[in-house]
Amino acid sequence: MTRLLKNFFPESQLWIGEIVDPLREDVSREFAARELIFNPDFSNVPTEKFDLVFSGSLLTHFDKDMYSNAINFYIEILNKGGIAVLSTHGRSDATRIFNSQEFPTVVSNYKKHRKFAKNIPDIIEHSLDPQRAKDDFSTGRFGYFASPHFSDIYKQSYGGSFVAPSWVMAIIQARSDCLILGYKERSYGKSQDIITLLKL
Repeated sequence: MTRLLKNFFPESQLWIGEIVDPLREDVSREFAARELIFNPDFSNVPTEKFDLVFSGSLLTHFDKDMYSNAINFYIEILNKGGIAVLSTHGRSDATRIFNSQEFPTVVSNYKKHRKFAKNIPDIIEHSLDPQRAKDDFSTGRFGYFASPHFSDIYKQSYGGSFVAPSWVMAIIQARSDCLILGYKERSYGKSQDIITLLKL
């Protein structure tokens, strides 16, 4: 996506946000981009402001708190008139994955990888169950399960989230400083939903 943005906006200054330092540094060098440094839990708001923010797939890995923090973070770093384009696993992905024949295998594999959970804070222990994510999505419109392996790598809850449009809209509607330009289902890779926001 960085390559496409560079081609579409050749005269613009690109910034790269990535919590894995070597990846961020490599991409910054390749595309002459500046590095955006922020806390992995989105608890700080950088002083930099942007006309366009694109986040592809990152939201699909967050639990409720992180997801909400990230949405608000993206809005905060926009200039007035700036646009955020964000992708997320919506109800179509939830239906496809939770009802697939492979889902029992996913559940089984996560149980096998619980050995990685030994270094994970107890606070996310309850999130290591894909079946619970399915049940939570059905009842609360937000389902999430943590990946033991990646949570151990990032030292914070990191896995897969599935979010109904109504749940996302509730976060955005609580703010008075942005407009919802669009919510298009299955429009990113014919899978993920795209949220488009305008900063007022």
